Amino acid sequence: MVKIGVLELVGYREWTENIGFDREYIIQLNQTKVYYELQSMVSEAGGFIIPLRFDYMIIVANGVDNKVLKKLPLALKYFSPVPIKIAVTCAKTPYEAQLKATLLLPEVKENTTLIEYNEYCNDHIVVAQFDINYYTLKTKYMSVYDTYLESMQLYLEVVNLSKKVGGIVYYLGGDNVLMLLSLDKINVLNELAHRDLKIGVGVSKIARRAIMLSAKALDSIRMNRKEGNNQGIKIIYDG
Repeated sequence: MVKIGVLELVGYREWTENIGFDREYIIQLNQTKVYYELQSMVSEAGGFIIPLRFDYMIIVANGVDNKVLKKLPLALKYFSPVPIKIAVTCAKTPYEAQLKATLLLPEVKENTTLIEYNEYCNDHIVVAQFDINYYTLKTKYMSVYDTYLESMQLYLEVVNLSKKVGGIVYYLGGDNVLMLLSLDKINVLNELAHRDLKIGVGVSKIARRAIMLSAKALDSIRMNRKEGNNQGIKIIYDG
């Protein structure tokens, strides 16, 4: 089971429409401020934030204490121009969990967190990080924009793959794309093994550790390639 929260900035669109026409830089600064504070609080507790549209954000909450999740809306009220509410739930796949949490949001009061929780929430989560081989080298002879488009193509391929298995995908920047999966769907990653990619995979009951292990797996692939091993996927299990 995967534990996911969905955070809503309540009335955010209305707020943006009432701060004048010269507003985009204000919106971007506020989004960055809320995201920074939220990521700081949640990552310290073992989770991770996916900002999505910024008026809605996903909390990857495997391993995060429910007491922390309940405190977030009030802790963030000093950084957000509008009230916040959060719904947290568990499901077999990340997609299903975020869908359930989204549907719970209308029941949540402003500046509060509603948690639908059971003993199966503390299961493993799989994090896969993808990056393109020789991407930095390509930047030296392709334009920056062309390499960015190649990253977007990778992103779309991973998105299409994730749809088959109920995953969630997030573009990290550069050539890095992150996918959240349930443990029983991990073999789907073999479908991209033929591509000129590195795929580092981390498996843990704590979201932040799974991401850390996926980065460690990527580094292991890089080291092996220096030694002539063309291994494309590396999985590291916690413990």
